[in-house]
Amino acid sequence: LKMARKREASDMIKILQELSKGIADFSRSLVISYWEEEGFLWKEGWEKVLKEPEFFENKKIITHFTQLVEVLEKNINQLPGDSEIKVFIGRENPFCRIEEFSIISSGCSVFSKQEVSFCLLGPKRMAYDRNIGIINSLKKILQER
Repeated sequence: LKMARKREASDMIKILQELSKGIADFSRSLVISYWEEEGFLWKEGWEKVLKEPEFFENKKIITHFTQLVEVLEKNINQLPGDSEIKVFIGRENPFCRIEEFSIISSGCSVFSKQEVSFCLLGPKRMAYDRNIGIINSLKKILQER
């Protein structure tokens, strides 16, 4: 039973890694995935978000973004875990009042049994409609399985 549980957790981690990579590719954002039950946190998409014009040779902005990511990692379990999509634009971010960036977050039931959180971080001018659509599509696909 213990081996089966370890294999299931390992499979779930691989799925979260692939989902995070896909979301990062489509959204051109940094994606943080968090599976509270296992304490698993995964980041994907640094290279995508750092190619955005705001970051081009701007060390101050990169430093602020890195600080935001660190604060979010430490507090990710305080984000609402429900399935409602939350959007924090600039200073609306409850953890770090840096105005240049936005966060889109949502809890999601993966294969109808495991709750995970996904956060998209990017420049304040991110494509909100597209990125919210990506999260909604992901949630629909995962809930149907």
